[in-house]
Amino acid sequence: MQSFFAPHDEDLVLNIIMRTSSFEKMFLPLLMESNELSDYFWQMLYEKDFSSILLFHCSDNREIRHLVLQLYYESQINHYHSLLIINSYVLLLFAQLIRNHIKDVQKISGADSTHNTAKIFQYITANKATITLGKAAEHFGLSQGYLSRYIKSRTGYTLSALVQKLRLKEAAYLLINSSLSVEEIVYQVGYTDVSNFYRVFKESYQMTPGEFRSLYC
Repeated sequence: MQSFFAPHDEDLVLNIIMRTSSFEKMFLPLLMESNELSDYFWQMLYEKDFSSILLFHCSDNREIRHLVLQLYYESQINHYHSLLIINSYVLLLFAQLIRNHIKDVQKISGADSTHNTAKIFQYITANKATITLGKAAEHFGLSQGYLSRYIKSRTGYTLSALVQKLRLKEAAYLLINSSLSVEEIVYQVGYTDVSNFYRVFKESYQMTPGEFRSLYC
């Protein structure tokens, strides 16, 4: 559930809703960065009942205002290829926000447990190549059973399933944005069995790593 409001009668409020799959595809390069913003988006994508927001203070940025208005206009006319143009505007909007306003962005949390979950998720994403439940539990001073149940309750995934998703996303990014061989990528993201990687990658993307690289490069 979500809600939004305009503080003043003259305000214009636009609610832009994206599918999770679309967001992941469009912002994969951003997700692969190692910073608080990428951690926030990973948490947003995989945490159930996520209640934090990012507030960008950009009222004086005319270019962002123009992009938002163009987004609205394109959504209303619904012409041929409007969806493609809308996606492009969304990418430009986020690029402008990150380039010009990332230093003063304000994170507002709506739940007390969000901070703890953020720390756990940051640890998982930073150590996804080598992480185990035992290592994570020891790092946070928790029992393995408690941590396993906590991650499942907050994300809907077991730790191993969540780590697999993160590893596959990094592998997909490296296939498109590096010259590393598939085997090098396999070991870099934390897999030790090449054949197992090929199997789970094909299950997730409906194509082999080589086909995926050929399609997007």
